[in-house]
Order: sequence, then C-alpha cells, then structure tokens
Amino acid sequence: MSYTTSIKCPVCESGSKIEIEVSALLQGVQFSCPTCKSQVGIQEDSIGAARKAVGEFENLKNKFTNSQKPFKS
Repeated sequence: MSYTTSIKCPVCESGSKIEIEVSALLQGVQFSCPTCKSQVGIQEDSIGAARKAVGEFENLKNKFTNSQKPFKS
C-alpha cells in the first residue's frame, strides 16, 4: 500500500499543503507544513485503529476490483 495525499495546513493560513505518505503515517511518522513547520500525525494510541481501517479499505478495494468483469465489445 503506497498512497500519498495532501491536506491544507490546519495551523497556518497560508494555504500550504502538507504532503502525507499513508504507510509512513501508519508507522507514526509526522509530516510538517512547508510554511509554518507545524506537524501533523496520528496519535500513537490511534495507529492500530487507523491501520485496521486502511486494511479494511484495501479488502473492499480488492473485492471490488476482482468482481469487475472485463468489458468485451
């Protein structure tokens, strides 16, 4: 699983985006705003729940992908 996303910095009002790599986030890595250097991350006691949610998303995505039949013309 290698997802990246970005969020608007919740601290500064510059409109800066914080780039987040989900697998690193689930390992406890914090990500910094390029403008104000504020950090965002997941609290250590929430990492297990976040991992579970991402795992469930992966399972649903795989079920959906595997259930799709190729289009034949």
